[in-house]
Amino acid sequence: MKSPSRFAVAFVAILVGFFQTPVFAHATTKPSAKVIEAAMLSALKAQKSVQTQFVTKQNGQSMTGIQWASPSAALQSTNYLNESQHNMLIGKRLWVNDNAAGLQAMFNATTAEANQWQNTWIEVPITNSHYRFIVSGLKGKSFFAGFLPTGKVKVFGPKHLNGKTVLELVGKTPKATGLGGYPMAVVVSSQAPYLPVGSLVTVTVGGHKFTSTLKVTGYNTKAPVKIAPPSSAVAYNLTGMPG
Repeated sequence: MKSPSRFAVAFVAILVGFFQTPVFAHATTKPSAKVIEAAMLSALKAQKSVQTQFVTKQNGQSMTGIQWASPSAALQSTNYLNESQHNMLIGKRLWVNDNAAGLQAMFNATTAEANQWQNTWIEVPITNSHYRFIVSGLKGKSFFAGFLPTGKVKVFGPKHLNGKTVLELVGKTPKATGLGGYPMAVVVSSQAPYLPVGSLVTVTVGGHKFTSTLKVTGYNTKAPVKIAPPSSAVAYNLTGMPG
């Protein structure tokens, strides 16, 4: 994989929401971060599906994406420059579907392989550590954990943002996302159960700084998003893809 850091940041960021400008206000101790996070996690676990959108920026270039997720399945689409990628996780099975540029950038596919397998669903081994960033951003357990800042979490607010009264939790990205310990701010509703409405994640990897903002565009407590396995798919067989 040529650029794991850029996608790792995106998969961390996809776990949380979006706000257009930072919301830092005066610190408050009521409710505490512990109380907010406990209520938030309980409410998130009650969700059948969550829809999110995100933008990750580096050196003036942007990667955009959208994801539909439930506790046991997820579908994600991203676009970066001339690369497009789709990831699907159902239970313990993972598929990717990229254009030619995406296959070359993400999986070191040769030009011939990229042209042959572009826009084709490819099943990749979920247990391979090479794909842990993709899996971490999709599977239910790490998806929910990604909403919870770690470390010494501070609560700021209340503050008005886009017509809503919100609180802000400031801490570090959790290890469960696969890229822990980086600055993270999560904006939540000001009243219980404190469901996330926004976040900002800043990560520096290999000397490159990434900022990701993302928004939660929908919660559904009644029905999970319907994600069916691809009607046709091939097992990974690109020479550059580690098995």
